Amino acid sequence: MSPWEKRLKDLSRLLENCHSTYMDPDLFRMNTNQFLQTARTVTFIIQKNKDTIPSFSSWYSNAVLTPWRNDEIMTWAKDARNTIEKEGDLELNSSLQLTLVFSYLEEQDAKISCGKAELLNAGIQKLVRFAIQRLPSGVSDAAVVKIERRWVTAQLPTLELLQALVYVYARLLDACKSLAMQLGTQLNCEIPDVGSFDSIRDETRQVSYFKLNDFSKCSRKTETIFTNRKLKPPKEIRAAFETIKSDYPSLRSLDEVLEYYSKMAELTFAHFGSHIPSLCLFNECWQPLELISTHFTDQADKFIFWRDVADRILNLKAYGLIWICEAWVRSNGHSGATAVRNMPVTGERLQLAGVEKSGYRSGVEWEIVRDAEAAKPKLRLMPSTKGTSDEVLPYFLVPAMRALGISNPDFMVNPGVG
Repeated sequence: MSPWEKRLKDLSRLLENCHSTYMDPDLFRMNTNQFLQTARTVTFIIQKNKDTIPSFSSWYSNAVLTPWRNDEIMTWAKDARNTIEKEGDLELNSSLQLTLVFSYLEEQDAKISCGKAELLNAGIQKLVRFAIQRLPSGVSDAAVVKIERRWVTAQLPTLELLQALVYVYARLLDACKSLAMQLGTQLNCEIPDVGSFDSIRDETRQVSYFKLNDFSKCSRKTETIFTNRKLKPPKEIRAAFETIKSDYPSLRSLDEVLEYYSKMAELTFAHFGSHIPSLCLFNECWQPLELISTHFTDQADKFIFWRDVADRILNLKAYGLIWICEAWVRSNGHSGATAVRNMPVTGERLQLAGVEKSGYRSGVEWEIVRDAEAAKPKLRLMPSTKGTSDEVLPYFLVPAMRALGISNPDFMVNPGVG
């Protein structure tokens, strides 16, 4: 393990400590200080060893200096370290916040800050009354009250502190991965990926949700599943998979990625008669960064999931994404009075959507046809869509598109049902 890899591994342990002490103010403060001080030394160690790195100046400029120059969070991390070493602790503030979530867009949320337990209960009741009185019944049915504890710092007031620390770790991880490629090696496998910290952030902060449709309390859980190399596709489709892979030895654009995944999705559905929801995030070279599957029990779950995806995109600096899922087509001519789950189902689709940082988007859709109730479903290809118009992608991708840097997706004006 190289010197900078050892220091990055040390940093990952400090980030674990920040997670484990989130509810202990003094220990969290101490671990945050140590994390920010240690984070800065990763690049110091790299610079100290620059004589061993080919074309160091150009690599360092492209991998560190240029991408971090206008990065608000990395600038904050550098300044925070100087503050800790020369002036003392950062100014940290902790709060308990309630948020009424009833759409994919954060600016539509209603928020209340709380303190004691009795204020927490009063706050929940206030948001429930707000939803019942102000929202159409079909909208309030999918609403959820999010209960979360937050640490923030005065210098970065809009971002929860643990997310900022994960972001800093992610950028240093990116730099060390790039350095490993520059040296013709791979980053040491003992260094945790950023996804392992993203997946436990809600648990660390004791985030919970109160659903208005049945008044149940729940929490979000993410589980990492590692690849089992012994598992093979069914022999009936293995050859077809290999043929598709051979047709696409490398993927260099969104259109190529979409073609590849659409063929895989079509083959998978033809064999199994279904397709699990799957999201893949990519870097600018169209190499996969993370593959996520999920399960939705209701519309509220979708609001939570896609907002979480936006955070992952920011932390991973993703360039593009592909989303594959089955979807019901519902009649929505009820002016918000009918809950989405109660709208009549008029059809089924297998949907594949892709979008990249430039704003270019593309989609493939199949109608799911059932000749008889017990018969295996079939796919009927529908016209594909490409470009930047508001007809290409479903509205629920707005948080992800914003995280990619697409500031005003066309279809924000007329969201419809997502």
